[in-house]
Amino acid sequence: MLNPQNIRGPGEAMFAVLMFLFALLAASYPIVRIIGWWIEGAIEPVLAIASIGLYFGLIVVVVTMPEPVALAALLAILASAVVTPILGRSRDQAELKRIEEERLQQYAAALERNPLDPVARIALAEALYRKGDVDQAIEHLQWTLQQFPRLAFRIRPELDEWVHRREQMQAGATVCTLCNIENPPGLRWCRECGAELAERARERVPDTSRLHHPGKLVVRIWILGATVLLLFIGAYYWLPSAAAGPVTFVFVMAGVWCFYRWSVGDAQR
Repeated sequence: MLNPQNIRGPGEAMFAVLMFLFALLAASYPIVRIIGWWIEGAIEPVLAIASIGLYFGLIVVVVTMPEPVALAALLAILASAVVTPILGRSRDQAELKRIEEERLQQYAAALERNPLDPVARIALAEALYRKGDVDQAIEHLQWTLQQFPRLAFRIRPELDEWVHRREQMQAGATVCTLCNIENPPGLRWCRECGAELAERARERVPDTSRLHHPGKLVVRIWILGATVLLLFIGAYYWLPSAAAGPVTFVFVMAGVWCFYRWSVGDAQR
C-alpha cells in the first residue's frame, strides 16, 4: 500500500500510513508475548524467531501489496493479537495450578515428617479446598479440630463455611472454591472470577493430544497459518489463475497435516 505505484492520492497515502502503523501496533503485543515465552523457556528459540519473522513478513505485505491483500494480512495479525492474550491467560492459570500442586506436595511431605503438625495440615486442607477436593479438605480440618481444640477459633469458621459449601454443591449448585460465589449448574467457568470450577474440571476428560504449553499452541498455529497465507498470496500473484487454486489447496492441507503431526508428536513426548 505504501508502494508509490499503488497510491493515487494524498488520501490513499494517509490511509496506507495508518494501516502500516496499525499493523505494527497490533503485532507488538503478540511479539512481546512470544519473546516472553522464549525467555521463560516455554517455546524453542527457532519457533520464536520464525514467529516474529512472519509478523514482519505480513507487515511487509501490508506495506507493499494492494489493498485487498493488505487487509487480509492485517486481519491475520489482528486475529493473532486477539488469540494470544487468551492463551496467555490459559498459560497463567496452568502455572497457578502447577504452583498449587507443588504446594500440595510440600504440605504432604511436611505431614509425613510430622503428622501432628497442625499448621501443615491446615495449609494442606486449604490447598485441597482451592483445588476442589472439598471432602478431603473437610476431613483434614475436622481431624485438626479434634486433636487441637484450642485452635477452634481458627478452624471452626472455615470448617463451617466449607461444610455449608459442600451442602450447596450436593444440592446441585456449583460453588467456586476461589471466590466462594455460587454459580448456576452447567457452567465451566466462575461467573465472578473466571476460574475453572472444580466440579466441571473433574468431570472433564483430559485431552491427551493437547500441547503442554498454550504458548506453543498459539505459536505453532501462527507459524503454519501465516506461512499458508503468505504462500496463498504468492500463488495468486505469481502463478497462473488455473494453478493458484490447486496449489493453495495443497498448501492448506499440508499445513493441517503438519500441525496435526506437530501436536501429536509433542503430546507423545
